[in-house]
Amino acid sequence: MKHILRASLPLVLASSLPADTLQSAKVTKVVNEVRIHKSAKAAKPATIGDVIEGKTRLQTGRRSRSELRFQDNTITRLGANSIFSFDQGTRDLRLEKGTLLLQVPKNNGGARIRTATVTAAITGTTVMMEYNTKQWVKIIVLEGSLKAWIEQEGQRVQKTLRPGQMVVLRADSRRIPEPVNVDVQTIMKTAALASPETFGPLPDRALNEIGRTITQQDN
Repeated sequence: MKHILRASLPLVLASSLPADTLQSAKVTKVVNEVRIHKSAKAAKPATIGDVIEGKTRLQTGRRSRSELRFQDNTITRLGANSIFSFDQGTRDLRLEKGTLLLQVPKNNGGARIRTATVTAAITGTTVMMEYNTKQWVKIIVLEGSLKAWIEQEGQRVQKTLRPGQMVVLRADSRRIPEPVNVDVQTIMKTAALASPETFGPLPDRALNEIGRTITQQDN
C-alpha cells in the first residue's frame, strides 16, 4: 500500500486537551529535500536537531521524508510532498497536504490534526493520514481510537474509528462514510512511514497495541 491515504476536506483530529501543550518539536530524521519555513524568513534546509516552534512550517520535497519529536515524545512522520505545522501552546497540528503518521503517547491528552474539513479526536493513538488538497482525505487507525466529524450548518456529523479501520472522504463530502477494515499487518510491512529501516521502530507500547490489532484481525 504505497499511498496510505487519499480524500480532501478541512480535516481535524481532536481530543480533550491536557495542561501539557505542545511547545516545540525537534527534527529527528531528514531524507532528501526537507525545508523549514519561518514567517518573514527565507526557507532553509532542515537538519537533524533543528527545533520547530510556532509559526514554522516543515515541508518535504519529492521522494523526501522527515520525522519530528515533540517535548512530550509525540512523534510526527511526514511523507513526500507534505507541509506540516502546529500551533504552539496547543495540541493542534496542521497538515496542509501530504501524508503523516502520528503517534501520541498514552495519557498525553491526544492532539488535533487539521487539514481543511474533518475533525477527529485521538488520545494515546497511532494513526496515518493522507490529504490531497481539494480532492480527498484518508484516515487509518493502527491502534487506539479516533472520532472524526464534519461541521455542517451548525450540526456535527461524527463517526468513531476503531483499530484497523479506515475512512476516505471527498473534499465536498457532507457526511463521513462508514469505516472499512484494512489489513494493518500489510500496512506495517509496506508503508514508508511505518518503516523501521527509515525511521527506527515506533515506541514499544504502540508496537504492542498494533500487534494486538493484527492478532485480532488474524483471529
